[in-house]
Amino acid sequence: MTDKTTIITNRKVREYMTSPILSVDEGSTLKEVAKFMKSKKTPLVLVKNKSLDYTGVVTEADFTRKVAAKECSVKTTTIDAIMSSPVKTIKGSTIMAEANKAMRLSEIRHLVVIDNEEFVGLLSPINFFKYYEEVEEYLSDLAINDGLTKIHNRRYFDEILSVEWKRARRERSPLSLIMLDIDYFKKYNDTYGHQAGDETLVKVAKAISETMRRPADIVARYGGEEFVVVLPSVPQEDAVKLNQSISTTEMLVNKS
Repeated sequence: MTDKTTIITNRKVREYMTSPILSVDEGSTLKEVAKFMKSKKTPLVLVKNKSLDYTGVVTEADFTRKVAAKECSVKTTTIDAIMSSPVKTIKGSTIMAEANKAMRLSEIRHLVVIDNEEFVGLLSPINFFKYYEEVEEYLSDLAINDGLTKIHNRRYFDEILSVEWKRARRERSPLSLIMLDIDYFKKYNDTYGHQAGDETLVKVAKAISETMRRPADIVARYGGEEFVVVLPSVPQEDAVKLNQSISTTEMLVNKS
């Protein structure tokens, strides 16, 4: 499983920027730019001056919002009249959190991305949507999953047990619960070290999860070396058999 922590700490601007971005001269008319954007099927372009410096950016929204408001002539008005400016440069190696901070502090909505002193893309508010989506997914995952074993954590177990208990009472269906722990785990930790102990916890969690056969079955780390399995609609005799199967698998893992 990919370590999603990198989404929070290490994700770079170059991973989310729009690239490549086309550009137009600041002396181009609105009609020329609109025709150019349509032919290239691009929703935005950068505007550059005679020194080839980027002075602003024009989006489709600028045409729809600003042209009518300014009562511009599409044939004679130059593009700099409706562009969003100024733009600010930022390195592609900048992390997204810092880029977001830079946009907020400068109140600039578009950042020109450079790498090795060359223009490589553009970062706009729209580019943050994917980043925020991944951050939200990470935080959601963090809230219900154990960081070490990647199975569900105690918090999620408490929530799901309450839900399944109410459902079992409402539907008059069985609900089984299996509690497991690793024998002599403290002694193992003291002998071989915490890293070896963590590796064992990961292996045991994986072994228990692979024993499950239904999507409804929930495996969680209860705490320390303790694990719990929630089995909705499973009668006691079937849960006992499954417990025996899990225990056998767990013994094999501990011996490996």
